Amino acid sequence: MLDDSVFVILPMEPATMSVEPVVRVIRELVEPRGVPYRVLVSRVKRDPSAVRRKDDALEMLDEMNLPHFRGVIREYVMHTDAPLTGEVVTTYPRSRATANAIDDYKDLALELTSLWANGKR
Repeated sequence: MLDDSVFVILPMEPATMSVEPVVRVIRELVEPRGVPYRVLVSRVKRDPSAVRRKDDALEMLDEMNLPHFRGVIREYVMHTDAPLTGEVVTTYPRSRATANAIDDYKDLALELTSLWANGKR
């Protein structure tokens, strides 16, 4: 599958233990194939301590010179339930959380579109 990819998005939770597996996948599978990629920090909890973990994760990726998205995907209970109900973010019941979740994905889409439009990978 990776051999047919033109771009890879590597999701990573904002936790120290999540970095090494992502780096291993990049070094062993993605980079040898020359496929452009970006790490996406996801499942970001919405409490004050999580903000620090998110910032630490992004800083660690910067220090390792690993390309990553500026935006993140926050964690919502509805994301967990979606595979069971067959819903996607735009079909979740309307609420403030739904609007925020949709914004996360819109921001990601805009960032990705901008990268591609500017010829950056």
